[in-house]
Amino acid sequence: MADPQLPLVVGVDGSESASLAAVWAATEARLHAAPLRLVHAAGWRSHPSLAPDYPQGGLISRARAESVLASAAHRARRAAELLEPEVESVPEDAVAALVREARTARLLVLGAPRPGRRLRPGTAPAVAARAACPVVVVRGTEAGGGAGGAGRRQQRTGLPVVLAVGPDPVPEAVEFAFAEAAARGAEVRVEAVHAWRAPMNPPMADPAAWYLSARADDPAVEAMRRRALRTLDEALRPAAARHPGVAVLRRAVEGPTRRVLLDASTGAALLVLGARWRRGPLTRQLGPRIHAALHHARCPVVIVPEG
Repeated sequence: MADPQLPLVVGVDGSESASLAAVWAATEARLHAAPLRLVHAAGWRSHPSLAPDYPQGGLISRARAESVLASAAHRARRAAELLEPEVESVPEDAVAALVREARTARLLVLGAPRPGRRLRPGTAPAVAARAACPVVVVRGTEAGGGAGGAGRRQQRTGLPVVLAVGPDPVPEAVEFAFAEAAARGAEVRVEAVHAWRAPMNPPMADPAAWYLSARADDPAVEAMRRRALRTLDEALRPAAARHPGVAVLRRAVEGPTRRVLLDASTGAALLVLGARWRRGPLTRQLGPRIHAALHHARCPVVIVPEG
């Protein structure tokens, strides 16, 4: 279980998506009674405008950083009453600053454009591949209407916490999903989703209809479906025992992993995925399913590193 004294850290840069992330993090901090910290990586010491002949360049960069932090803190306070976020501007590259902040954070929260608009290279994926704590990427939603929409969406009751369970589940991700559902109340369940594929790809536009009509009685298909359910049961059993009050819906869905997870993200509070370390370089294997979720999911995405 995360240390309640560790802060939720939000990377802010003055964009609307960063403000959305600050609002989401404020409601999350209130939910867990945890501190909130807003960080702006200004980079003013190495900024080209800070040449010896232009000392005012540093003052301009600092003033902008202060304005960005003040705006984000104001919106966070509006989202969570009685919450007073800590703010800091750090003079370094954004990815390096956020990876460093993650060493002493409960969660690291980043903003991203609305679904369908690609993330800028080197932001959320780069941080998620290196951070020592879970990384949450909060996307704008068509119905959310900006940062205030994110706060209202998160406060709605009953939205499930969707857990992506792959062939090699990450226990830390499973535990995170159950803990988040437990914190949100008895009406919130964990919806554990495992995508699997039938032995043959159907030559038609609707694979689900093909599977139900033509393959439902195929022993090979049924064996694969049962194997998928066993994968879910084995992955969930330890966390379910630690959180007996959390309801669980197990879903073994035939279809491409990307499509299954993006469909499951519709109407969810969170989409939780685990990330494992590569062998060799100190970075994680995010994989195509995580990249797809980061770019296209319809709810906040949590990347949880293995221990």
